Amino acid sequence: MIPQLNPTAVPQGAVPGNPGASSGKFKPVDPMRFARKYMWALIIAGTFGLVAGVALQFVLARTTAYYTSIAQMIVRGQTDDVWRRPGTERELDATAVEFAVATEIARMQSEPVLRSVLDRQDVRDNTEWYNSFNNPDDRLEALYNDVLLITPRRDSAIITLAAETRRGEDSQIILNSLIAVYTDLLRLAGDQDNAANRRA
Repeated sequence: MIPQLNPTAVPQGAVPGNPGASSGKFKPVDPMRFARKYMWALIIAGTFGLVAGVALQFVLARTTAYYTSIAQMIVRGQTDDVWRRPGTERELDATAVEFAVATEIARMQSEPVLRSVLDRQDVRDNTEWYNSFNNPDDRLEALYNDVLLITPRRDSAIITLAAETRRGEDSQIILNSLIAVYTDLLRLAGDQDNAANRRA
């Protein structure tokens, strides 16, 4: 005997009149409704992430080792003529020296000098710091803001130069390159002045 099929029976898991109900499609999510529903949870998570990120950056800045190379240079030439002898004592015109030192610091920190430092082969090939940047402008900004610190010594014609990086060799190479570029610039300016004096 052949069993008879019930034509009105519905297979399990299907809904009559809705053949697409079992196709596995997801119901679209309304982002505004989702944001309103979980607004406080999103605010709390965002605040926690921000605080945790700042705290982690602070901890890493405190615990990561940095190496600093330091050198000193004395400003000569411009300061030689600011000495005066009122009576028998030799006194220093502090304002003129301060101006001369500030001028040389501005020259060391100028964009042409810093770009010349970055263009030197020893900086490009022998420092990990240089290769940690893909954008030349970011590298220049980091050199000016984060790596180099050039400060005058109080009541003197001495300038202190420092370079700070995460690798000791990098700070030495960068600082030596800055000194080399700066002294080359002074030598060129001196040669031009001498040539002008000879022509005169």
